[in-house]
Amino acid sequence: TNVTTIDVRCQNTSVGGKGAVMWINADRQGGQFAPLIVYVQLQSDSTQTLTLEGKPSDTSATTLFTRSRLSSDPIRYQLTILPQNNVVNLRINDIDEGTFTYPTYTPSSASDRYLTLFEDTSQAEFDYVDVRVAN
Repeated sequence: TNVTTIDVRCQNTSVGGKGAVMWINADRQGGQFAPLIVYVQLQSDSTQTLTLEGKPSDTSATTLFTRSRLSSDPIRYQLTILPQNNVVNLRINDIDEGTFTYPTYTPSSASDRYLTLFEDTSQAEFDYVDVRVAN
């Protein structure tokens, strides 16, 4: 329920799937939570696309933001989650991309995943991830 900041540096190194994925189940309160997912995907033109999604249910996702034509070099992004307002701010390579309202919902089953990094159907590299929760 406190402000959470996540700083990630990664890249997708082959085309296919969702690429380099960061998933956090944030803003856990009152039996609800807000899954936020960031995908960094290498495109066939050697650029990368970053997509930020929220989940309003177990079976659907809502795109909150997409930035295409990013360099094929590692991408640094930062999420600042403000649970009191149900908003998340996104910065990509130190540029503020905006603040977006995210959905929350009550999951159909308990999930023990709080923050997960993985590659989806392609190769990805994560240089670092830093998660900070304010007191």
